[in-house]
Amino acid sequence: MKKQLIIVTLLAILFLGVALIVKYNSKPKYQNIFDEIYFGEESIFHIPYGYSSFSNIPGIQDRPRKDDEIDGSVFERYTDNTTIDSLSWLTWFFFNFPEAIFSISYTSHLKEDTNIYIVYDYFKNKNLLVEKVYVSQSISKYDIKHSKKVDTIKKCLDEAGVPVESIRKAADQLLYDKVIEDWITYTNSAFSKENIGKVTIERSPFFKD
Repeated sequence: MKKQLIIVTLLAILFLGVALIVKYNSKPKYQNIFDEIYFGEESIFHIPYGYSSFSNIPGIQDRPRKDDEIDGSVFERYTDNTTIDSLSWLTWFFFNFPEAIFSISYTSHLKEDTNIYIVYDYFKNKNLLVEKVYVSQSISKYDIKHSKKVDTIKKCLDEAGVPVESIRKAADQLLYDKVIEDWITYTNSAFSKENIGKVTIERSPFFKD
């Protein structure tokens, strides 16, 4: 009887193990296009002079990503700017592997002492993309203030003669028509602009008015 119990227990454990393996393998490795981008960079992070999928994208600075490795973090960036309406936008990426986060950032010069930023932070473990808009103002050489307040951002835009709609347009075009379009065009992506996968996008309060 004891022997039969042991056999039944072992079979139950084996069945459970097989079920877990099947469940794990049936789940797509990449839930969305941002997973692809994250894992594409992480997969070669510890290869001394490896190049990620970004090296296939025209306009991305050509260098081993190890050159920018800082405390488990990596930078990638476009060498060319993207002009939308009256603003010229610089695009770069920051990967923080210890925190399982990566960011897509865009910045443009509004006037002599003011820049505007659009940032998308992707939290891999939550399948969450958080959009942020803020401005930086140089008060002095060593004093730079940042603000996410909607009224402050609108005031800076008004002073620069830039309509709010231009920033909204830039946010969508830079994310979908530049970053996502380039990724699906020059890498072996399983996604498209129409189907970016399962991801929750949290929009900036600036675009909720």
